[in-house]
Amino acid sequence: MRTGSFCLFVSSALLSLTVGAGSALARSGGAPAGRSGAPGESTCMMSCHTGTPVNGADGSLQLVGVPALYEPGQSYTFWVELEEPGQSRWGFQLTALDDGHAAAGLLAAGNSDSTQTISGNGKTYVEQTGAGTWRAVPNGPVTWRVEWTAPAAGTGEVTYWFTGNAANNNGGSSGDHIYAASFTMGEAGSDQPLNLMLSNIPTSVPRGGTVNFTASIKNETATTQTFDAATLFASGPVPTTPVTLYDSGPVPVAAGATLNAPVQVPVPAVAPTGAYMVDVQISMGGQLIDTESFNIDVTN
Repeated sequence: MRTGSFCLFVSSALLSLTVGAGSALARSGGAPAGRSGAPGESTCMMSCHTGTPVNGADGSLQLVGVPALYEPGQSYTFWVELEEPGQSRWGFQLTALDDGHAAAGLLAAGNSDSTQTISGNGKTYVEQTGAGTWRAVPNGPVTWRVEWTAPAAGTGEVTYWFTGNAANNNGGSSGDHIYAASFTMGEAGSDQPLNLMLSNIPTSVPRGGTVNFTASIKNETATTQTFDAATLFASGPVPTTPVTLYDSGPVPVAAGATLNAPVQVPVPAVAPTGAYMVDVQISMGGQLIDTESFNIDVTN
């Protein structure tokens, strides 16, 4: 097997947000099950928050890093992203259902500090914790990390149904704006073309230091494969902020070859200390190819 080296990534700042204090939010620890906006379910606008109609304000709710196709049995990491000018506290709920509106795959909290799972009506939901309301973070975007293991082969299309609450942090339910959206994935018929691997990963990094590790992209197919973007996400004491590592055009990886690249990501001196989950993704044409993850502690 031929192994190559390629200067794939650029250095980028990481973990630059800070989180302030704020007052209590109605149901800040998460909504009851069944508020995802899925068929037969309500949203928080119908039960506990008042403001504009659903999707009637100037913000947006979307998924980041989710594939258009899933491979049965494979695990995926993605993010729910919510933003709205003028709002300063946040929440969400998400579930994954098949075409018959039954639970599909296995959902898990992507970060136990900011997300949690709850169950109801035979379904599993992921939503924010009290700490995950990112209170006093103005305007957004804020993000929540979600993990999902795809169902068995033959399940067919799977839809994520999800809602978001862009709240005004006034301690009550008035003036909060609810968003609802869905995203449908098809079932893939073949293995992924490229495999991402991470090595030489440190267990900790001081504030003001640099995270150094190696990314390897391996082509195990019989034909040349390409990717055109690589992105890093760090989830921890602050909302996740995507960091672009590469976006300068298609990179070919020959059949049987592996590309190795050093990665250097500086950590600002003001970054909050604590445990972070770091995810690195490669994609092509906006479609996810592979994700690898590791844990790291930011220290004083």
